[in-house]
Amino acid sequence: MHFISQYESDNEQEITTNKEEIEPVQENIATKTINDKINLEFKNFEAAPDVDVSHLIHQKNIDMMQKFESGYYLPEKQNHLTGHINHHTINDFNFNEQYYTYKAFGFAQDPTDFSNNKIVGDIEKYSDPNMTKSVFMNTGKSQKEYKKKLKMRRMKYGDPASGDFMGPWAIYEGEEIFKNLSGELTEEQKEIMKQIEEKRQKKLEEEKESENKVLNFTPSSIFHLQQETDYQGRSYIDPPPNLKNVDHTCFIPKKLIHTYTGHTKPVQAIEFFPKIGHLVLSCSLDCKVKLWDVLSHRKCVRTYMGHTEGVRDVSFSNDGRKFLSAGFDKNVQLWDTETGKVISTFSNKKIPFCVVFHPDDDKQNQFLVGTSAKKISQYDIDTGKQIQSYDEHIGAINSLTFLDNNRKFVSTSDDKKIFIWEYGLPVVVKHISEPSMHSIPAVAMHPNGKYFVGQSLDNKVRRFLISYNHI
Repeated sequence: MHFISQYESDNEQEITTNKEEIEPVQENIATKTINDKINLEFKNFEAAPDVDVSHLIHQKNIDMMQKFESGYYLPEKQNHLTGHINHHTINDFNFNEQYYTYKAFGFAQDPTDFSNNKIVGDIEKYSDPNMTKSVFMNTGKSQKEYKKKLKMRRMKYGDPASGDFMGPWAIYEGEEIFKNLSGELTEEQKEIMKQIEEKRQKKLEEEKESENKVLNFTPSSIFHLQQETDYQGRSYIDPPPNLKNVDHTCFIPKKLIHTYTGHTKPVQAIEFFPKIGHLVLSCSLDCKVKLWDVLSHRKCVRTYMGHTEGVRDVSFSNDGRKFLSAGFDKNVQLWDTETGKVISTFSNKKIPFCVVFHPDDDKQNQFLVGTSAKKISQYDIDTGKQIQSYDEHIGAINSLTFLDNNRKFVSTSDDKKIFIWEYGLPVVVKHISEPSMHSIPAVAMHPNGKYFVGQSLDNKVRRFLISYNHI
């Protein structure tokens, strides 16, 4: 059996060997058959003829050399899919200037060669001496004449009460074809337009009357007592000799002592005479400022009339000899308390909502004004000019209060924010703003200087702590 098994194994090896020999032969026959078929299929096709491209290469070299000689081309290695990109360093301002100049006038300086002032675009237009060379330059003579002629060509606005009113949509001569495209106004629309125009004319007349009233108005004052000095020659604003500058005891009010009557419209602000407090100053919407006696007869001492509109705020100087009044007529008046004369008038064409002197004795020639223009202005009385502007609020300024030994001041606004400023620097040192906060129209400092409180419009009084370098 052993021999039989060996015989069978040898037979299987022979059969396997024969199969391996036969298979390559079959594969060769199949491959030859396929190639023969392909040759038969493409037998009728002819190869493309040889093309001579030497003259094209020669012409390309000639074009390259001509560009190189003209100075507009440097034969460098291709660094982009479609050619070579030249890199030039140019700042944003110069790029925008040349970009918008080319867009507006049709010419610009070549960005690859600013030193030689090469021009691209309409060179003839650039050569015109009256032509503006850049959009950031002042308008040239020709441009001004063109704009003037264009303005003269514009048709009149028309009567607002009629259907011919065009307003800012007035067309130019030569564009009459577009005039008929607008529809006719109905009777109701004409009536509305007429009412609007009547209101506009009434407003213009009121503004004109107000301006004439300001021009023709002369500030004055009325003294209500018999004499301005006593038998010793002391002025009525001098404190009584028996009063001294001492700390007063503070306590909760228990009863009404006196009511001062004299203003005919709501009172906007009051302020006691500095240090002693024997007089009190009040301002009202009746355009008047009144000085009242506090200790003796408690009557009106003097009435100051220097505003044509209501008075919003007042502020005494440290010695009480002068005071500031801010009115809705957009003026801030500096008064002599004793004589009742206006020393200076300041205005920036905005309504002043609050005004305050600098508390330091050596800076009594400076004061701050918070206006409806969302700005705080700092003025110098000696020069009569604005010397600084604090512009960060996004609402009308409501109050100004000095703190930290008068080195800083706090401002509140209709934007529901509280800003702490370094005096003389228009930079916010501290910003207080919370989603739950409301506008704070009035602020008062604690006598020890460690706190200040604010009257919030959510029916609350908020207290803020001042601690060295933070609030």
